Amino acid sequence: MAPFYGFGLAEQRVGAALAGVPRTDFVLSTKVGRLLRPGAGPELDAVFDFTGDGIARSVEESLTRLGLDRVDIL
Repeated sequence: MAPFYGFGLAEQRVGAALAGVPRTDFVLSTKVGRLLRPGAGPELDAVFDFTGDGIARSVEESLTRLGLDRVDIL
């Protein structure tokens, strides 16, 4: 997974699909450093930030969209 795919929509869909699956039954990976920020108009812009803070924010935002408490591989 990655926030860049569908500007967060893919993460939301995967999270919804996995909602009823026991967490021990799957391994989930994602990319880091991609932040979604309001852009011009209704669109989101992908901002790349590979600083320590940017990576931490990227992971937390992905977890929120996924509705999970952790990913297994970054």
